Amino acid sequence: MAKDDNKNRLAGTEAQLVQTIESMRNKHQLTAAEFAGLCMSNDWAEGLEIAEEDFLQALVIWRKSPVHGRTK
Repeated sequence: MAKDDNKNRLAGTEAQLVQTIESMRNKHQLTAAEFAGLCMSNDWAEGLEIAEEDFLQALVIWRKSPVHGRTK
C-alpha cells in the first residue's frame, strides 16, 4: 500500500511540473513581445506543455542572445 501512495505522490508532482507555456508566461510576468520572441526562437506553438525548468532555461538563453540574431 505504501508503494501505491508514493507512486501517486510522484505522479502528482510530475503533473504539476508540466504546464502550458501561456500559464508560465503569466506566472513569470513576461510581456507580449518577450513571449512572442521566446516562442518564435524556440519554434513553440500555442498550447505547448513543457516543464517549468525547461521554460526558464529557454528564457535565460533567449534573454542572453543578441537581438539582431547574428553570432558575431
